[in-house]
Amino acid sequence: MRTLFFLSAVLVVLIAQTTAFHFTGGYGIWPDLALVISIYAGLKLHKLGGLKTGLAAGFLEDMLSYGSMGTNTISKTLCGFAVGKFREKYINDSPISRIALTLTFSIIDVVLYKTLTETFAGVSSITSAWKMGFFFSLLNVAFALPVMGLLEKAEARFNNLIRGTGGRYGSSPFLD
Repeated sequence: MRTLFFLSAVLVVLIAQTTAFHFTGGYGIWPDLALVISIYAGLKLHKLGGLKTGLAAGFLEDMLSYGSMGTNTISKTLCGFAVGKFREKYINDSPISRIALTLTFSIIDVVLYKTLTETFAGVSSITSAWKMGFFFSLLNVAFALPVMGLLEKAEARFNNLIRGTGGRYGSSPFLD
């Protein structure tokens, strides 16, 4: 059932990312909530959960964007997997680690995306990936802690709802 929760969260986050932030104006740099949920899934579900959530979030983001197909899928999948691997071996789930992981993997995501886009689509941009990644990561951190907090509360409520049904909806091995 956690998989169902995370797939639902990916859909909600991508709807917010593709609609709400585009109405705010600005300079075209919005937080990457698909990356934030991939990082959160890596922290909560370890490497395979981070990989699956990153794959779903990146694929849906590719489907909704006009960029090179597969670039978001590859970068979000690798980031979700790496966060899950670090979670298993080296770090714990705390606000400091969430900030550090969001900063680090936002920069890695931008560099991966830029490299993959230049490799597969032949599109080259003038802006430095590292410079853009730094500002992008700060924006992601500003949104990451509140979004991860909301996801934690929603996950707890979802788990209580499933437990309250007597396990009728939580017993399927297919969804876990």
